[in-house]
Formats: sequence, structure tokens, C-alpha cells
Amino acid sequence: MDSQPPYPGATPPPPPPQFAAGTPTPAPTPRPAATPGVPVDEPTQTLKTAWMARLVRSRSALPPEDEVTAPEGLLSPPKPLHERAPFNIGFFFAFGAMCAYGMIYALIGLRDIVMLVLLALAIALGLNRGVEFLRRRGLPRGLSVVFVIVVVLAVIALAMVALVPMVVQQIDNLRTSSPMILQTLYDNPQIAALDEQFHFLSAFTDWLLNGDWLSGLAGGIVGAGFAVANAVFSLIITLVLTVYFLVTLPAFKETIYRLAPKSRRKRAKAITSEIFDRVGGYISGLATLMLIAACVAFVYLSVIGLFQYALALAVVVAICWLIPIVGPLIAVIVLTVVAFASTNWIIGLVTLGFWLLYTQFDAYFTNPRIMGQAVNVPGILIILGAISCGALMGVMGAILAVPIMAVVMLLIREVLLPALERR
Repeated sequence: MDSQPPYPGATPPPPPPQFAAGTPTPAPTPRPAATPGVPVDEPTQTLKTAWMARLVRSRSALPPEDEVTAPEGLLSPPKPLHERAPFNIGFFFAFGAMCAYGMIYALIGLRDIVMLVLLALAIALGLNRGVEFLRRRGLPRGLSVVFVIVVVLAVIALAMVALVPMVVQQIDNLRTSSPMILQTLYDNPQIAALDEQFHFLSAFTDWLLNGDWLSGLAGGIVGAGFAVANAVFSLIITLVLTVYFLVTLPAFKETIYRLAPKSRRKRAKAITSEIFDRVGGYISGLATLMLIAACVAFVYLSVIGLFQYALALAVVVAICWLIPIVGPLIAVIVLTVVAFASTNWIIGLVTLGFWLLYTQFDAYFTNPRIMGQAVNVPGILIILGAISCGALMGVMGAILAVPIMAVVMLLIREVLLPALERR
């Protein structure tokens, strides 16, 4: 039987010698020992290589290298992009652009809903400070959440009770006093002289009497009705989302943490917790500043003799304190105008000076001590953020501008700058 080579390409061994019957088989010749520096003869090296090849082949599921046949053109350079089915490539890129445009358009259409969700989450993070305060005093989390929610609803109801009657009363006063106001304007010599030259009072009186304004008023009333309904709907949605986030905040945080890869989850958890703490600290600090400003406004207006407007104007001051940078200035203007219109010019000047001093006291004493390190953002960035977010997202964007800028600054300091330093 012919002996086969140990592996393809190897030289077959010579046939064994044949001996006659009865002839003693000679003893095999011993192989010489390998001497260092002296090459081994070719047959020995071939057998050794064949044994190693069989061992590797027996332990590997892949065929030997000499048995693998590469497909034709596998090692050839790839074709340029424009030569690989240009119609398919163009369709692929066009489809991707359409999907991107659809996603951006959907986000723009859902901008108000997204802002409501972000606002509710920010309010929940701020209210969570009160929940944690009650928990540290031994109250269970469920009862703490219920207590905080009841307090918030009571504050909202008090604000509504203070504002709505005043607005209705002012509208009724304007309706009843409109004829007297027009007659007073006609009796004024300077205004009468201007009316003889420009006829603006006559045109206004004719427009008021001919009834054309009723159609515009009806449209305005419908538009105002839609605006009020939209505001009420937004308020209800924000309250519901705030309660939901406040109740499920621990589970919500854990879900956010698990979105990060396991290898980086510890670092992501630390950064996310810092973001939540800063946003919650800003919202709770802002609520404290609003409460202080409202109390100061109520006491001041009661002292100067405007007690009938004190509660409503205190709510207006608190709302103005929501808006960064320009909000306190708006409150100063409103209070000064009311003081000039309801009292005398001396009280008006005193009101202007007092509230200008209070805004400076709030900016340089109260605000830094209450906010602490919750918002570590330069003033110029707060102004730019308020302008940009207000232009893009309206009033809610201006309100959320400061926490947004604080989060951006934190990500730059904790993520971007260390990554640049490692390069």
C-alpha cells in the first residue's frame, strides 16, 4: 500500500526495504543528536513540520492556508463611491435627508409640549428639595409628596383669587368711565387743539359709534378665549406632569442612569446627579426669592396706603421675579406707575427709589446667599441665554434660560474640557 504524504505538498517517504524470509531484520540506525548551530537534515525537518501542521489543523476549524481560495477580486481595491450604483446611493441619501427633516419638523411642531415637559421636570426637581427636607424629618416620601403638592395648589389658588377679581374690576371701571374720559380729553385745551389739527379724537369717536369695532371685538374675544383656554390647558398639563415626575422621581433617575453604558455608568451617574441637583437648587432658590419679593411688595404697598391692591400686585411682583435680568425691572416699573396713578408724585418717587434699592440688594446680597453654587454662570451668559431662549421658545424659554446655561456650563467643564486635555 502506497504511503500518502502527511500533508499536501510534502515529499512522500521512501518505501520500506523488503527482506527475504528468514533474514533477520537489521536494527534501525539511531538518529544523530541535534548539535547547536548545525542544521538538521531535510527529511527530519519535513517530518517535524508535517507533525506540527497536523496538530494545528486538528485544533482549528479553519482549513489550512494553502486550501483557502480567495474569491476573485476580494483583495482588489474597492470601487469609487460614484461607481457603486449611483441611483441607490442617491436614493439612500435623499431618504436620510427626508427622515432628518421630518424629525426636525416634528420637534418644532412639538416644541410647546417639549417645553412643558422640561418645565414640569424642573419644577419637580425644585419641589423635591422640600420632599427630601420632610423625609429627613421622619415623614414618609408619599406623605411628603402629598403635603408639598397641597401647598403648591394652595399658593396657585391664592394667586388666582388675588388676580382675577382685580382684573374684572379694572375692566368694568374702564367700561363705565370711558365716556367721562373722552369728555375730559375734549375739555383739555391742548388736546382739543391737537384734535383740530389731526382729528384723531373725532376719528376715534366715529369708529366707536358706528359699530365696526364689534366684529373686531368679537374676533378679539374669540382669540382671547383661545389664549385663555390654551393657558389653562398648559397649566393643567404642567401640574399633572409635575405631580407625576415628583412621585416617580427616584425610578425616573434610575432609568436615566441605566441609559449610559455600564463601563461609564458611574461617571454618567455623578454628572447626571449634579445636573439634577443644580436645576433643583435653582428652582427652589428662585421660589424663595419670589416669596421674599412678594412679601416685601405686600408690606410696602400696605404701608403707603394701597392695601386694596397689595395682594394682587404682590402676585405680579412674584411672577416678574421669574424672568431673569429684566423681570425685576418690569416689577419696578409696574409698582412705580401704580404709585404715581393712585397716590401723589412724592409717593411715586419714593416707590421708584425704594424698589431700585431693593433690586440691587436682591442682586448682590439675597440672590448669592440663597442660590449658592446652584448656578455658577457669568452674568453675560445669563443675558445671552435669556435673550436666545426667549427668542426661540418664548416666555418659558426665558424662564428656563438660567438652568439651561448652568447645565451647558457643567457639561463643558466636566465632559468637554477633560476630553480635550486627554488628547
